[in-house]
Amino acid sequence: MTEEFKTKLISNLQWLGDQIGREIEIIDKLSCNKGNYDRHFTGTSRFYFVIEHFGVAFSGAVGRIEGQNVHFEFKTDYINRIERSGNELEMELDLDTKTSRLITFKIKSQAITHEAVDKLLTHT
Repeated sequence: MTEEFKTKLISNLQWLGDQIGREIEIIDKLSCNKGNYDRHFTGTSRFYFVIEHFGVAFSGAVGRIEGQNVHFEFKTDYINRIERSGNELEMELDLDTKTSRLITFKIKSQAITHEAVDKLLTHT
C-alpha cells in the first residue's frame, strides 16, 4: 500500500466516521468473478439505517458501522480502491484470486442533533 493510498483511505474512513447520526444506505456486492459485478456473478445486499457508531479496530483491521439492529463489518486491509463523490463512498475489496467485494455507502439525510430530537418530542 502506497503512502498516498493510505492517506486517501484514512481520510475517507474519517469522513465515514463523521456521518454518525445520519441515515445511510449500504449496498454490498460479493462477486465470485473478481471485479465483475454483473448480477449473474454477484450476490447483493442492501439496507438502510441511522449510523450510531463507526470505528476501525487495529487488531484484525476491521471497519465496523452500527445502527439499530445492524452491525456491518469489512476488512480495511483488503481495500484496493476507495472513491468518494459528494455523499457517496465506494470501496472495492480484493478478497482472493476469484472473489471481490464492492461496498457503496450512500448518506441519505442530515445529522439528527439532540436539539432536533428534543424539539420533535415537545411538539408531539
